[in-house]
Amino acid sequence: MRFTLWHFFIMRPFNPLHPNIIHLRLMNKNSYRGLISCLLGGALVSWMLSIYGCASIGAPMGGPKDSLPPVLEKANPLNFTPNFNAKTITLEFDEFVDVANVFEKLIINPPLNKFPVVERKLRTVTIRIKDTLEKNTTYSWRFDDVIKDVNEGNPFGNYTYVFSTGPTFDSATFSGRVIGAQTGKVDSTLIVVLHRDLSDTAIVKTKPRYVTKLDSAGVFRFSYLAPGRYNVFALKDEGMKRYSDSSIPFAFHNEVVEVSENTPPVKMLYFVAKERVPEKPSGTESVVEKKEGETQDKDKKPQTLSVRLSQESQGSHDILKDLHLQFNRPVKTIDSSLIVLTDTNYRAQRQVSVKLDSSGKELIISHPWKLGMEYLMIFKKGFAFDSAGLTSKQDDTLQVRAKGESDYGLLKIQFSGLNTEDNPVLQFVENNNIYKSVPLTSNTFLDRLFKPGQYELRILFDLNKNGIWDTGDYYTRRQPEQTIDLGQKITVRGNWDNELDVTVNRDE
Repeated sequence: MRFTLWHFFIMRPFNPLHPNIIHLRLMNKNSYRGLISCLLGGALVSWMLSIYGCASIGAPMGGPKDSLPPVLEKANPLNFTPNFNAKTITLEFDEFVDVANVFEKLIINPPLNKFPVVERKLRTVTIRIKDTLEKNTTYSWRFDDVIKDVNEGNPFGNYTYVFSTGPTFDSATFSGRVIGAQTGKVDSTLIVVLHRDLSDTAIVKTKPRYVTKLDSAGVFRFSYLAPGRYNVFALKDEGMKRYSDSSIPFAFHNEVVEVSENTPPVKMLYFVAKERVPEKPSGTESVVEKKEGETQDKDKKPQTLSVRLSQESQGSHDILKDLHLQFNRPVKTIDSSLIVLTDTNYRAQRQVSVKLDSSGKELIISHPWKLGMEYLMIFKKGFAFDSAGLTSKQDDTLQVRAKGESDYGLLKIQFSGLNTEDNPVLQFVENNNIYKSVPLTSNTFLDRLFKPGQYELRILFDLNKNGIWDTGDYYTRRQPEQTIDLGQKITVRGNWDNELDVTVNRDE
């Protein structure tokens, strides 16, 4: 404890005969008051010093966040070492590092039969080679975000460790681009492989000689290649790097590529030759548990058939589409003579087609709908039956209003760089689904009644003029039809003249 003058007078036992007390008694009145003021002031200062003197000193808060990647200070053996015969490679950094996703991100060319062991300790990454290296071969080890600093996870990227088991290095390069044939988009999860074996079955049966990945733009690049003739493929890597499943994305180049110091780039279109059929879940039929308090009424079958407007037709119906009506239970048969479409004056309309969809849950009405017109759908008793013979017990009527002209927008697109001899088909994509496809016979598209919304634009080059995209087939050497993504979204506004100019570049 820290003692002060205040403690001396307060804590010491009072003795009236003490010399200090006697001396105080002899003081005059003013001197006594001055002494008391000094004592009180000293006590206050001592108290403040005791408070701040006992306060703990903490570490400073804040500071800039570390955004810098680790710096490689030393590699042993050195990068680009010829006549390489080491079994261990060490990389030393300027800070503590970690390694992650080694099997996925470390690309070794040519691939090894036994994957190396990659470990880290403090600032050092150690790679132990478990395989026998080929003679007179250039190896490149590409570290794509495999190594990161411990604190912030900043990746040590864009680093390739190269060595040769011979006295010289291979220096041939090869690059290109892979895009989706059906969508014109990029799938950066695909890999590109090179095969020295030029047989048709090499991509199915054997491992590739070289492997690389696509970047976000679909571009690939090989470096430190041995010159020679190669077949080029792109595919979804599902572990084997082979094309054994026609339901995975795949691309092939029709011609053998002669790889040298200045190999021209190639372009490939990836496609899915056959849609993958989802596997059915194994096991017995699922049992639906009833919630507590839930009645049995939901399990009871309805006593009559009924029909209602689908959700998208409630309010007003899009005249560009068929009218879809929904049943309250699946229907087996309908009698179209008991279904009548009229105006509000009950005048029957012509050119009406009625059909049941394959599920039996929807009724589809086709008709040349008129802008802004009110319609009545009349369903007479017994117009439909389910498999148990259940039918409607009375007549029913639904009212439908068609959208008006102000519910649509005028859309005009002027194309430049478009060759109509390539059979272009303009595709409007909404929520990843093709909303509308229109063959283009001129450089101008015009539609005065276009549904408002946001759309992506694509151009399909329809070789066989069937109006749809056709996939490819590696085994018959048939390339897929090409679709290009025009790279822009358009917003069509209702009751508005929407006009725009679009440039088409098929070679991008």
